[in-house]
Amino acid sequence: MATTLTIRLDDELHQELVSVAAAQGVTLSELTRRTLSSLLTGSADTDEDARTGRAATPTTMRTVERHQLAMLHRILGHLVTGDDDEGDREHQLGLAKIIESGYVLDYDDVFAPIAAELPVQDARLVMDILEMFYFLEWSFNKLSQEERDDLGAEVAFRVRFRGFDFNSRREGRLHGFAKYLIDNGKWEDLAVYFDRAHDGGNSHMPMLGTYERMLNEFNPIWRDRIRDMTSGRQFDARLKTAEISRIAGAFVHPYNRGK
Repeated sequence: MATTLTIRLDDELHQELVSVAAAQGVTLSELTRRTLSSLLTGSADTDEDARTGRAATPTTMRTVERHQLAMLHRILGHLVTGDDDEGDREHQLGLAKIIESGYVLDYDDVFAPIAAELPVQDARLVMDILEMFYFLEWSFNKLSQEERDDLGAEVAFRVRFRGFDFNSRREGRLHGFAKYLIDNGKWEDLAVYFDRAHDGGNSHMPMLGTYERMLNEFNPIWRDRIRDMTSGRQFDARLKTAEISRIAGAFVHPYNRGK
């Protein structure tokens, strides 16, 4: 059910908002709804973001923002050598010219490198996945050879991180954040799964659904561990054989689903 919200604006502010809405090709009501929605979610994602993985290119900027951004590109133009991602001097000066001239249609050239924001829930999901596989593999390696043999080769396969599917836009974004974390010293034991021998972490098949099912089993087990620690009981991070088997049992090969 939709609810109507009535607010009072002075004439000057109302006219400014009408101008912004017109520049973005939306009604004032739609502009207000988007702005309030982004305030609650912490994200201003649009349909374009979901489709392309890029941040939506602004169709208007305040004059002071244009001035500051153009100056930064002109400064960068005097610093670049042409051997890096920022291009050469002429490229940077060209971007400055686009901004100074207000060529909105070419703003895509200026903002092309800017990706859409990674939602907080996706970032936390990546961290949960890495945490799970770190403790899964570490616990499995701590088992005796006899215990590992009892679990079998299939479990040994399932406790290893498989990467993310680069053919999926969302999984590709999750991979980028996972690699960023590992490159910055987090979960470094899993870095091997991002090397050339593992195609840089490309699973070549969708894995997110499988990881989420495994997390549904891992998270309650891990919460119990944390509860033990906070209540003063002895903390043992190692997963038991039955727990490893339970988590691994949630692994479903992406191409076998529904069979």
